[in-house]
Amino acid sequence: YANLARHLGPEQPVLAFKSRGLDGVPEHETIEELAAHYVQDLRSRQSVGPYRLGGYCFGGLVAFEMARQLEAAGETVARLILINCSPPNTDYSHVPLRPTWRWRMKFMGNLAHWLGSFAFRWTMAERVEFVRWKWRVLRKRLPGCSRAAEEAIAIADLDEIVNLDAYSEEQRRVWQTHVQALRRYQPKPYGGGLTLLRTRGHPLLSSLDEHFGWRELAQGGVNVLITPGGHGNILDEPQVRQVARFVARELADGADRPAGAAVTVLAEERA
Repeated sequence: YANLARHLGPEQPVLAFKSRGLDGVPEHETIEELAAHYVQDLRSRQSVGPYRLGGYCFGGLVAFEMARQLEAAGETVARLILINCSPPNTDYSHVPLRPTWRWRMKFMGNLAHWLGSFAFRWTMAERVEFVRWKWRVLRKRLPGCSRAAEEAIAIADLDEIVNLDAYSEEQRRVWQTHVQALRRYQPKPYGGGLTLLRTRGHPLLSSLDEHFGWRELAQGGVNVLITPGGHGNILDEPQVRQVARFVARELADGADRPAGAAVTVLAEERA
């Protein structure tokens, strides 16, 4: 979150939470435990609300659960901002049993988006890295590949979700714990609303819901804002500048307006 905090400026403090698994301490095994730990840390810095929470990817799920726990404790969550984050174990992560023509058209548009990104917007290095990653995953799934050790099987499963090339062994272990926690997490409804900052693309095998599946969980509504870039570089330059503008606007809006359902589309910015 360093780039985002930098663009928000010195007048906007940002408190970030670090996984204790990166400090040699066993990581919490559930998202609920992670959220409770971070809520305790948060309240040691700010004892009462209103609170303004946010998170990217897996961190967004933890932020959502933190908001739920704070709400259950009678505290006020003034803002909940999720960055390219979708809830697990919901209808969003599944293709409809009987795809409609509307879903098929959205599927073709999403496929065209990914092909266009691969062909025209990714660098050659990004394309090569992606192909190598997916080929490595495919080879692990081919018959006859040796995966006798339980740890090797777990890492192979994780490798299908995250490209592990750039991570240390310690970081891989933390990732594995987080992925297992994600697979077990059954998100429950939250009484407030949230803002979802998301990129244009969806996973290919999903419901393609514009709200990434959050509308069924956030009872106060979901406001969707489309940001440039892809999942892996949304917080990198120059994409993070637009993310920071959106976040700053949400934080500056003091009124507890109900979130709408409109999708705001912004043109991509070039450096």
